[in-house]
Amino acid sequence: MNKHAAVAVVGGDARQAILAELMDNDGHDVSVGALERHSFDHHKHIRTIPDLKAGLSEHSIILFPMPVQRGENQLNAPLSNAPQLVSELLDSIAPGTLVLAGAVPFTVHARAVRNHLRLIDYLTRDELAIRNAVPTAEGAIQIAMEQTDVTLHGLPALVIGYGRIGSVLADKLAALGAKVTVSARSCRDLAHIEAAGMSTADTRRLTSVLDRFPLVFNTVPAAVLGAAELAKLPPDALVIDLASQPGGIDLAAAPPHGLRIIHALSLPGKVAPVTASIAVRDTIYAILSEEGIL
Repeated sequence: MNKHAAVAVVGGDARQAILAELMDNDGHDVSVGALERHSFDHHKHIRTIPDLKAGLSEHSIILFPMPVQRGENQLNAPLSNAPQLVSELLDSIAPGTLVLAGAVPFTVHARAVRNHLRLIDYLTRDELAIRNAVPTAEGAIQIAMEQTDVTLHGLPALVIGYGRIGSVLADKLAALGAKVTVSARSCRDLAHIEAAGMSTADTRRLTSVLDRFPLVFNTVPAAVLGAAELAKLPPDALVIDLASQPGGIDLAAAPPHGLRIIHALSLPGKVAPVTASIAVRDTIYAILSEEGIL
């Protein structure tokens, strides 16, 4: 990297604040907004944007958080002292500006197009998804250890889905001695699971196997656990749902009494914010290089 960029880092949690610090360490010209509750005292070169709606028009590269919004239109900004509307911020950005954000909903994409902004969802990048799989898996295992009164060693555990997160999680559970079964749909994935020495199940036919598992991890972002599936689980089972909203549990299905369900979102930022921020930074640098900026 032989060039430097001027960027505005806006909103987000500790990952976004650390991202600003990492980019400052790399010599970039960094301004921040909606991060008032984080101290940048050790980064004297980082400037604060006092009025976001007025100040964003002065920046040609804007880095929004992952996910970019909460609810209908609220900027995801837990470290901000004041709420911000995503629509108002987008309307304040000059046409032609490069905007990077994560988990961007259609409404935000549409408004960016209408405003002639170049918006890229960095969460769709394979390299970021792969790098995020490790802290997500470690965070899921941490939750399982905290929420159970037995060791994972020897415990039957089901991992639903064998994508980036499911494959890493299954390997780590097996390394801890858990009796791991992984469900998938494709013959290719089922063959990979068998080759890794783990048991297999068909995600489309989970009701026939769920009664064996006191611990279930879901990684599939679709309603794979409905009322019929939940009823088959042991009464005191723990289900850790790692899938993005709306998750893998049918919201209309009332879970049986005693069944524990934890929807664990944004684990990389909670359990390993520095690692998560480095992954985001490296992904952003790759995008900026492709855009001819770095």
